[in-house]
Amino acid sequence: MATEATKGTELTRALRKAHRIGPRTRWNRDGWTALGNHRLRDDIVDRIDTATLYPGSYSDEVTVVLWTAVPVLRHWDKYVGGRRINSVQSAVLENISPWEWTALLGEMVDADLSNSAEAEMWFRARQAADVARYDEVVNRQITRVA
Repeated sequence: MATEATKGTELTRALRKAHRIGPRTRWNRDGWTALGNHRLRDDIVDRIDTATLYPGSYSDEVTVVLWTAVPVLRHWDKYVGGRRINSVQSAVLENISPWEWTALLGEMVDADLSNSAEAEMWFRARQAADVARYDEVVNRQITRVA
């Protein structure tokens, strides 16, 4: 039984393939630019912006997939980057791995967040899980020290 890929899974797969992201990939790549060590997140955002601002930069299939990430990135910037959500949740989401971040973007695309109210409700719905993850990490660090 074959399952049909959703827009979110296609986006996640395309970003992971284009940037060679695996489960153990770190944010900083080996390579220095004039501004210092570049972050993988900046490269991903640049790829999405290039696909939307300069049509024809990538194949039509890739461009269509990357277009689905545009509203999601704007919601990410507004709520996580702009600190409009719980500060603990924001800290957890900013420190997830590239593998998890691409999956989160895919989840947001699948949730079909078309406006800010929907994005805010989506982030609030997952707030308890993110805060619990933070508590788990802190408790693990405390037990290591003790």
